[in-house]
This record gives sequence, structure tokens and C-alpha cells, in this order.
Amino acid sequence: MKLPELANEAALIFLSDGTEPGSGGSDTEIGGSGGTFEVSLTGPKAGIKKTGTYVTSTNKTEQFIEWTVTFNQSGILLETGSTLTDVFTSGNFSYVADTLVVKAGSNELTPNTDYNFAMDANGFVITLSKPTQETLTVTFRSTTDSDGNLDHENTATLKWQGGEELDKATVTKRDAGVNKSGNVVIDEEGKKWIDWKIEFNTSKNVIYNFVLTDTYTPATMTISDLVLKKTVLR
Repeated sequence: MKLPELANEAALIFLSDGTEPGSGGSDTEIGGSGGTFEVSLTGPKAGIKKTGTYVTSTNKTEQFIEWTVTFNQSGILLETGSTLTDVFTSGNFSYVADTLVVKAGSNELTPNTDYNFAMDANGFVITLSKPTQETLTVTFRSTTDSDGNLDHENTATLKWQGGEELDKATVTKRDAGVNKSGNVVIDEEGKKWIDWKIEFNTSKNVIYNFVLTDTYTPATMTISDLVLKKTVLR
């Protein structure tokens, strides 16, 4: 449905002879509290919502984005042939094979029976094979931008009965996060030193080929007892 804007106009008049309009009376309009009233309505919408979040593999060595599209929250009848088109707008990520799941409520739908799935140059298209009034949820995973570490933009468009509804989501670039602190220590002989502590990748992203540079002043400072610890993700 193309979501038309419908208009309806009604006029209230008072006739001098008390007869109905067109019944043969004088049909002379007189003053009063009458007037013309107009109401405009916008056609129905199915509703669509797109989100994305970073996730990691089971062994914590790979990072992906898990995208979710929820649509038809209003419970409108989506006829056979209605489509959901997902476009990888920023072009810096790709679909991870065999990760797509489509659900109606808590029930998982069957590909090639309830819907058809087809990849294209910019993303993919899901076409409904059966009519439904259920709220549908689509989840899938994509790769991340490991080259430029830029924002990931994604657009989902629902087409039904000639109308279109869309929503966009952006998963921002990964920021490892770093904190540094120091603590002055004095031993029994009165000697002093500073215990420095650097925590990095506090955002718990999957990182590799990284370089951590620590610069200190004055240059006469020396370091000792360097320890590197890893926090195990759970």
C-alpha cells in the first residue's frame, strides 16, 4: 500500500425553512455555528527497526557485527511477494555465510518455503513466499572493517503493496580504549619509584598487529620489572 494521504471534507449548514437540502425547500443558508471541517489521514504503516552491535566468535579470536531488523510491528497483512532489502550502505563489510535467521515471533521460518533469500551486489533481498500478519525478525552477521576501522552503515527497506518503509543503523568504528595510572612507592630504605599501570583494549575488541608506545619524561628515567598480563574474556 502506498500510504496515501486521504482527505474528507464535511460541511454543516443551517437552512432557513428547516427542510433537508435538495428536498424542494428554499435551501437558503443562514448564519450560525456551522462551517466546513476537513480531516486528513495518512495510510497505514507496517513499522521497521534496524540495529547492530559488535559480537565475537566463540573462541574470542574473531569479531563480527550482528545486525537485527524487526518489521511489521503493527501486524498489517504482508502479502506474498513483500520484500525486505538490506543494503550494506558504507560498503566496508560483507555478509557472513549461513548466519541469516528469520523468525515470526519465537518461531524460526524455513528458507525456500516461508521466504526466499538472495544475495546481490549491495547486500541481499528476502522475499516472502506466504502472506503473514506476524511481526518478523531478521538477524545475521557481517564482517567488520579491519582495513580502515571506519563506521559501518546499513539500510533496510520493506516493500509491501507498492509502499516503502526504511530504517538505518550505524555501528561506529572500534575504539580499543586505554587507561594509564601511576603510584609512588617508598621502600624501607627510603628509595622511591613509580609503579605505572597501563590498561588497553578496555572495550574488549579483537585487536591484532597493534603497537603500544609509552613515552616518559624526563628522558633519564629508567624502567624495570615490565609485566604484561591478559584478562581472559568470559
